[in-house]
Amino acid sequence: MIGALPFRPVIAQVANEYAAKAAFLYNVMLFSSFPVGGNGTIRLCVLGRDPFSGGLNMLEGKEINSSKLTIAYPRTSTEAFKQCQAVFVALSEADNILALATLGKESGVMTISDVEGSARKGIMVELHIENNKIAFEFNNDSAHSARISLSSKVIRLAKSVY
Repeated sequence: MIGALPFRPVIAQVANEYAAKAAFLYNVMLFSSFPVGGNGTIRLCVLGRDPFSGGLNMLEGKEINSSKLTIAYPRTSTEAFKQCQAVFVALSEADNILALATLGKESGVMTISDVEGSARKGIMVELHIENNKIAFEFNNDSAHSARISLSSKVIRLAKSVY
């Protein structure tokens, strides 16, 4: 029992980090323009092991530009890029980041990740923690190729733009 105590703050810290990333992700999507799915929905998918531990479910049903946000957890990248308007690429998929970035550009799907260096490799939005706050990098070339735009007010907040 005593050995488990030091891990509780770490677990709480990770949970808080991903709750903040979920809120940030929603706000980025709120200020983005991308194709809407069927029935006036925008589907955000998590590809790989869910680091949010289901925490994105709090966004279910929220409105984005007159569309309802839905959350899904597809098993394959093929499913994700066919069904979703935005895909969060989890750390478990880091080895495939270049291919997934390319799929995002080709299929017009917004790609988001917190894999270090992913924006430089073509992922559109890379989230990370800097000074205990969420920071992000933006790959404008990839977004442009996918016909996705992000508000210039948000882009100005990016740590780096590629």
